[in-house]
Amino acid sequence: MFGMWHPWRSPDLRQHPSRTTFTRDSGLPGRVGATAQPVWIRCIAEDPNFPRMPIATSEGLVAALGFPILVAGEVVAVMEFFSPEIRQPDEDLLEMLSALGNTYRPVSGAAARAGKP
Repeated sequence: MFGMWHPWRSPDLRQHPSRTTFTRDSGLPGRVGATAQPVWIRCIAEDPNFPRMPIATSEGLVAALGFPILVAGEVVAVMEFFSPEIRQPDEDLLEMLSALGNTYRPVSGAAARAGKP
């Protein structure tokens, strides 16, 4: 059974990623991008590598989870989720998200017009 993960309410938190470049290993997106694996942060206030901690904690967010979207083995996006409570890592959920991140298949313009994936 999975609990509820928090939707982004804060314009600051929602817009922050578009105004920030996360370098390799920096913050949740950078760590996910560097490893191409999901990353679970059980308590962001205790994480020394979470630059958005002040914004997230001001919104009552405590835990964070990110997983990569991969195309041909390369990270093209990172999906992030937040929770208002401390959450222990859930290996089944991480495994499912890894599989989900690997199922993305872009459709090129020519293939889309031909009706082929």
